[in-house]
Amino acid sequence: MLFRSNQAVMELGATVCLPRAPLCDACPLKTECAARIAGTQNELPAKKQKPDVVRLEKTLLVVERGGKILLVPSPRVDGFWDLPEPFPGVKLGAELGYFAHQITNKRYRFLVVEGKAEKSPKGAQWFALESLAEIPLGTTARKALRLRGE
Repeated sequence: MLFRSNQAVMELGATVCLPRAPLCDACPLKTECAARIAGTQNELPAKKQKPDVVRLEKTLLVVERGGKILLVPSPRVDGFWDLPEPFPGVKLGAELGYFAHQITNKRYRFLVVEGKAEKSPKGAQWFALESLAEIPLGTTARKALRLRGE
């Protein structure tokens, strides 16, 4: 049997090939259906297996100097800025706290620490504290800065 459009095939799938309870007797393709011939029509669509949860612990630094804060391009979201992770030459200071963050199957636990640095890592830039609302700041940076009171 030939259908005139993809829409007709999609409509057949939506009205006849119902998940776990297909109406094979009403299907115009029942004699050609590979799932029906194999006896697997009640098993379709196959359930997608969820990926295992990955737990990650990271440290973010709040490095401030002269009313500016050090930010790096986000390693998680292109086009956004984030707080840096520890880098060579940074001196760690007081712990500001922890927060949790989740992206798909990844569960992050971030420790936020004050830092002091004479040099910044490659790609990093200094931003005025009052301009943070105007730049694309990653969610993790926003959560971390809330621990600091920003």
